[in-house]
This record gives sequence, structure tokens and C-alpha cells, in this order.
Amino acid sequence: MSTPSNHTPAGLEQFTLFPLLPAELRLKIWRQSFPPSRTIVLTPNPSTSQASSAHLPVTLSVCSESRAETLHHYTILYRHEFKSRNTLSTTTSRSHLQPICINPLLDIVYFPAHDLVWPGKGRSKFNEWISFLESRAPGILSRAKSVELGGLDWENTLYLHLKYQETLKGKETGVEYAGQGGACKWGELNYGVLLRLGRVREIRCRYAHEEYWGNFEEQLEKFLGFHGEVWGDNGRPRVKRVV
Repeated sequence: MSTPSNHTPAGLEQFTLFPLLPAELRLKIWRQSFPPSRTIVLTPNPSTSQASSAHLPVTLSVCSESRAETLHHYTILYRHEFKSRNTLSTTTSRSHLQPICINPLLDIVYFPAHDLVWPGKGRSKFNEWISFLESRAPGILSRAKSVELGGLDWENTLYLHLKYQETLKGKETGVEYAGQGGACKWGELNYGVLLRLGRVREIRCRYAHEEYWGNFEEQLEKFLGFHGEVWGDNGRPRVKRVV
């Protein structure tokens, strides 16, 4: 009569039959290994925690096939390649060397609110940053589905200048006016970068202080509504508060 063995088999360290699977099945397995939706901070000046908050897909480093399939869906960008006319020196801190890896159809694009409302040269630098992203990865912003504005507070939610825009009825700005630092087109206004995200369906507002009770979401919806031609038949994006 046999007795149960106390021997525990060694863990399976290799799946040697994987290369024999049909290519379509292997690629599907790699895609299923992609991370769920992540929040990707798109700022030229990230903190160390912001730069490393979204881990790179592990499939970038498994094998050449997994990496190739990952790069069909994700774009890799490097902040240290960005050169601004308003920056005297190139920053090579750890946070700037951390690559950005983004799938705009899946990930949430995160903009710190202060980037979008910096006066004068500050916002000019941010517009240069956005142009850099679009030049290195055309469509990376226009294909984004979800955007989050972070660090909203009383100061950076005051300057949508709705009354001025309503007067112009969506025409090109063409002139300099108070608070906008000489913006010459809508995409350069405070929060104007949102007008370059024609396919976005949701804009999430995250406040620096939970007790904020202003009506920024309502104001932002009105701002987006002034530019209906950007959104087409889908209509303007939904704006909601998140905590």
C-alpha cells in the first residue's frame, strides 16, 4: 500500500511550450499582461514621486516580441529631450530622466492645474512642452479619452475669462488682454490645452483641498461649450469632481 509523499514539486520556472503557441495567441497573452489604466503626469517639471508614480509595463522587458507588441500600443517619451526657450539650463534630475510611457486610449492624462494657468513665460513654456509632446508623438493628446486636472485651488480656478470669450463668440483672440499673457489663439489660453484633446470624453477635477466649494466644474463646462467645433458630434466632455 503506497503512502502519500511529503515531497513538494519545485515551482514551474519556465513555460517551455510558450514559443510553440500560435503567434495570435502569444500576442493576446502579452496584451492581457498590460497594466490597467494608469494616471500619467504630463508636466515638464515633475516631482520625483510624480515621475515614478506610473510603473512601466512589464512586457517592455520580457522579450523582444512582448516589447514590440507593447510599443504598438504605448508611446515612450523622455522629458530630458525637451528644450524650452524659457529655460536657461537643461535639468538632468532623476525625475526628468524617468521615461513617460503612455497609452492615450487607456491611461488618464494628468495635468497639474498650475501648469495650465502660469502667467507669461510660465504658460509659454507649458505650450512649448505640449508642442514637444505632439511633435514626438503625433496624436498622443488628440486620442486621449480621460484627463485629470490636479491640485485645483481657489487661485488657479479663477481665470477662465468666460466673459471675454463669450464676447468673441469663438473667434481667434488676436489681441493681448489682461491675465492671458498675450495669448494669440484659443489653445494658448488658461486651460486652452484642453481644446487640443478633441476626443476626450471625461475631465476629472481633483482639488488640493476637499473643502473647496466653488463652481469651477460649471465654469469649465461653459468654457468647453464655447468651442463646440472641437468636440464634433460627441459633444463636449463630461466634467466631474473626484476625491
